[in-house]
Amino acid sequence: MFHLSPNNRDQPDDVLLEDLRAVAEKLAKTKLTRDDYIGQGRFAPATIANRFGGWGRALERAGLATSRHFFVSREECITDLQRVARILGASEVSVSSYREHGKYSEKPFLTHFGSWMSSLAAAGLDVSENYKPRITDEALFENLEVVWQSIGRQPTVNDMHPPRSNYSADVYKRRFGGWRKALEAFVEGVRTFV
Repeated sequence: MFHLSPNNRDQPDDVLLEDLRAVAEKLAKTKLTRDDYIGQGRFAPATIANRFGGWGRALERAGLATSRHFFVSREECITDLQRVARILGASEVSVSSYREHGKYSEKPFLTHFGSWMSSLAAAGLDVSENYKPRITDEALFENLEVVWQSIGRQPTVNDMHPPRSNYSADVYKRRFGGWRKALEAFVEGVRTFV
């Protein structure tokens, strides 16, 4: 009639790892995502990730395949980018196309090459004419400075529209994790260069 859930507090590593293996077996999967684990596992995915220094490391410790690839070399990036280009039959690969067909995330490309355009160049591929390079922090700060000075006060989200602003407040929110954080980063940047 009354049933207590198992006590999840302060469980040893092997209990968490065994639960990962049990869920993978139950779902008949060799790769287990956080979404797979939610609702099936005994613990919160964040608990497991925090304990082992990341979800991928927890999967490795449990003897499961990881859905992401860690420590991807420059050569592996180039090879996979060229493979995706062959699949698409194209001389250019967009980030969205790579996400759909590639083995890795964009992170190792940015780590090794600094930008998607540089990654394409290293792989001997062309840059799409539709490619929009990432807006630099400097460009965002320059725009914010112009808006701030034009209205004579700290801008609000509603001030960040054309023709006054080249970029919406959403761009700032995504880049800095919120509008207030964008303003703080701008002010700190101005202090650094004064």
